[in-house]
Amino acid sequence: MTVQQQYAGQPQSSSGWERVPVHLAYDHARKNIAELLGSCPEAAPLGVPSCPQWTVRDMVAHLVVVCGVVTSDAVTDPASIPAAVAESVQAHEGVGVAELLVEWEQLAERIEALAERDGRRARVVTMDAFTHEVDLRQVLDAPVPADHPAYPVAFEVLTDGLSASVNANGLPAFSLRAPGAEWTVGEGAPVATLRGSRHDLHRSLAGRRTAAQIAALDWSAPAEPWLQAFAWGPFSPPAEAAEAAEAMESVEAVEHG
Repeated sequence: MTVQQQYAGQPQSSSGWERVPVHLAYDHARKNIAELLGSCPEAAPLGVPSCPQWTVRDMVAHLVVVCGVVTSDAVTDPASIPAAVAESVQAHEGVGVAELLVEWEQLAERIEALAERDGRRARVVTMDAFTHEVDLRQVLDAPVPADHPAYPVAFEVLTDGLSASVNANGLPAFSLRAPGAEWTVGEGAPVATLRGSRHDLHRSLAGRRTAAQIAALDWSAPAEPWLQAFAWGPFSPPAEAAEAAEAMESVEAVEHG
């Protein structure tokens, strides 16, 4: 394993970093999105700053399509997933948010079985659903629950991808520290530490923060050598900021309080 999580004492939150089954974390994000849009249906045509090519409706369609494709028995070759997603997105053109949410609820029942036969794929789609839930919350100016049960799964996927990128770029390892948890990103002994709130770190690892915003986080050494590694897989820091960083949580208070 290239990413090792180390728990730094008991978090102050009642749930903190405690894991729940992946399918429950996924469904928590799905239900949150459905509730947010149920209370604000007029958001459907709004743009999503962190995904500028999409409206809110497009983002929901993406989530429905991805859920359907990755849980389908007909799609067994991972290399065929992008084409299957593109085809299904086209087939869903013109379908409204309300109808999409009904379909998603039905498809989401298959996530538990997916987690049993392909745990990594289930974790990836859970990270994706949670990340887009936060995207939606940014659109609606709705707060992100500090103890969202999808955080542990999301960080497992994101730190694993970032770690592979650090290694591929020939960079030394660094520690990633959020209140209550710590990961070693890369191989070998860490030579630096990046600390931040779980929200800021999640958004940074998920391609929602610019290189300048990532560099402005609490690094124990100059961030520049590692910034290139934050572009990996589907993620890349945007050229312009789409959202602001939140006020830094007191890591010391959480760890030593």
